[in-house]
Amino acid sequence: MNYPAAELTGYQPLTAKKETQQAAGNLPQEIKNDPNFFGPNNPRRFTHHYVIFGHQQSATSTSSGCGEVDGNDFIVTLGHWNYRCNGGFNNGGVCADNADCPGGGNCQGLGDIDLDGDDDHDDVGSDRQQSGTLMHELGHNLNLRHGGEVDTNYKPNYLSIMSYRYQFRGISPSGRLDYSGDDLPDLDENNNLDEPDGIQDGTDDTIYDCLGTERTGVGIGAIDWNCNNDGGIQDNVTADINDDGAFNVLTGFDDWENLKYDFQNAASFQDGVHADLDIPDMEFKTYILVINKPPVADAGSDQTIDCTCSGGDSVTLDGSGSYDPDSDPLTYTWTGIFGTLTGVIVQPVLPPGVHTIILTVEDDRGGSASDSIIVTVNEDTEPPDISFNAQPTIIPPDAPISFTATATDNCDTAPSPSVEITGYDCYFYTKKGKRINKRGSCVVSIANETVTILDSGGVDTTIEWYGRATDSCGNVAEETFATLVDNPGNH
Repeated sequence: MNYPAAELTGYQPLTAKKETQQAAGNLPQEIKNDPNFFGPNNPRRFTHHYVIFGHQQSATSTSSGCGEVDGNDFIVTLGHWNYRCNGGFNNGGVCADNADCPGGGNCQGLGDIDLDGDDDHDDVGSDRQQSGTLMHELGHNLNLRHGGEVDTNYKPNYLSIMSYRYQFRGISPSGRLDYSGDDLPDLDENNNLDEPDGIQDGTDDTIYDCLGTERTGVGIGAIDWNCNNDGGIQDNVTADINDDGAFNVLTGFDDWENLKYDFQNAASFQDGVHADLDIPDMEFKTYILVINKPPVADAGSDQTIDCTCSGGDSVTLDGSGSYDPDSDPLTYTWTGIFGTLTGVIVQPVLPPGVHTIILTVEDDRGGSASDSIIVTVNEDTEPPDISFNAQPTIIPPDAPISFTATATDNCDTAPSPSVEITGYDCYFYTKKGKRINKRGSCVVSIANETVTILDSGGVDTTIEWYGRATDSCGNVAEETFATLVDNPGNH
């Protein structure tokens, strides 16, 4: 068919009809028969897709829209979205009706949803929700389903706005609204997921189900499908990664290569309702669950604790770097050799060794995330070093004279290790090398770490004393010190 370009470009606004026609329920029929819109002689009818932005599909429906698969028309119905509980036990929580607000709360609209400064009186969704739904429903017209060529939803290897994962948030991490551009490799959930392979995509991220909670994985790189926080190193993993209660082969699909533009021969092109060809889309309660962004866990950097005694040491674990993208309140659970502790900051006692500690944060809508750190606790086994300010020789007139022992330690700086003098001895050697005890003529006084020579005992006497130092971990060092009583004539 050939039509003048002028007849296929531009648009015609849907102007309101008379109030009497609206009251009588004739407005849709008037629009349908108007040659400017859907009339049989309008060439746009054979080339254009038609969309109606309505409020609700029924008085109780919260479906975001409905579109013909391989067709030419669809509707967007975001009325009654973005409601919150006013009062009751779930005050401030998302809701679809008063049943979600127990305790006497009312489910009502928020006002300015899209933050443009104007009150959104009918609560018809934000700009992002409207644009995402428009493209999603148009995708149905172009012969796309929620899994590409199949209805299977939430597939991690199907990065498309047709998946409920991305209808509103867009493709991670940029958030773009897009159909899939790659037929990614299949993912077999039944004992055949290879974590190191991931989804083998390019720059995009993927979102997958992790034991009932959403997680984000990189497009190129390993993905921890079974959520055991091992870094994604396992093969032949079984996991329900699209949360449909079954273990299936999830196929990839390239939307752009398979869009169907020619709808004139499709059954849905004919007038009337095509219930078997229409796909009602996401309910608001489903959106509440899907749109909840899981928290981000941050257990902090790895730590090394030195100079710990055998009984261990207190370690500060700080999870304050964790956050929730939705600003939901979080609970913090730390798991390690100490068992389980709760709180943003905890201070368990860890014995010497290398410890892996896991922080799990959970929001109040079922979202959770984990992070781990390694804490290395090094035991202090080194004894202190003892030194004495003793002279190697003294002469008899130098008595009395005092010497003091001191100690240093690689761990104990303040206070320093304790030091004491445990005993002394006096002796000299004959020319034949025989040792003679001179304790009777040598007089020495000991006070803690100080030794005072009161009487040297004469020339050639060796005065010897013994020092001991102990650090805070009980490591002991013992040293012997000596000075020789020399002949004054040698000086």
